[in-house]
Amino acid sequence: MRKILSLFLLLISIASYGQDFGISAGINSFNLREHFIPTPRSCCKTSTSDFLNYQNVFGVNFGGFANFRLNDLLSILGELQYSQKGFQADGVKNPFLEFQTEYYARKLTLNYLELPIMLKATIGKQKKWSPYALGGIYFSYLLSGRHQLYDAPPNVRVNSVDELMDNFDWGIRAGLGVTYLRFSMDVNFVAGIYNATGPFPFGARKKNVGWNATLRYWINVRK
Repeated sequence: MRKILSLFLLLISIASYGQDFGISAGINSFNLREHFIPTPRSCCKTSTSDFLNYQNVFGVNFGGFANFRLNDLLSILGELQYSQKGFQADGVKNPFLEFQTEYYARKLTLNYLELPIMLKATIGKQKKWSPYALGGIYFSYLLSGRHQLYDAPPNVRVNSVDELMDNFDWGIRAGLGVTYLRFSMDVNFVAGIYNATGPFPFGARKKNVGWNATLRYWINVRK
């Protein structure tokens, strides 16, 4: 047991040697963007986006990160963070769909464990501050969520998050930021590539799309 523990501590020491790491926290603004895919059931190009006014929902993100330097200007930035996403929508009457005559106002909150892996390029490095650009991919696992309907009759069944969403999501991220001493701030555009939901009626598929702003504190910075 001691040998296993010693080996584990040694692996951590090797992995962290000469690398930069820290903690981060920020805010998210996300929505579910719908992409219509024709199916044999489709009589016309109609989906819930035509009837629901999808709006961004705000959430938080926090976690830790490690920066693996390739040279003085390029590095690989990896993170592990808790990230909230989702959407909210106003309810509307829908006289056109055969299987549903009304959509109710709703809010969907999704709590993900997220692993972004990005290339970090420092631009015009200065003594105390330096701007940088980020670009890469992310992988997410759905931890939990909440689906709420508003103004719906008591007999209307509320679908669970497990029924609505896939547990896995992945996509791309790109952003800009600036570092000052041990602090940095970046804003990223995040777009899901994987269908975050199962196929809805009429072939509608949804992907997580939004922005996040993250403040970082660098605990260890290699000289």
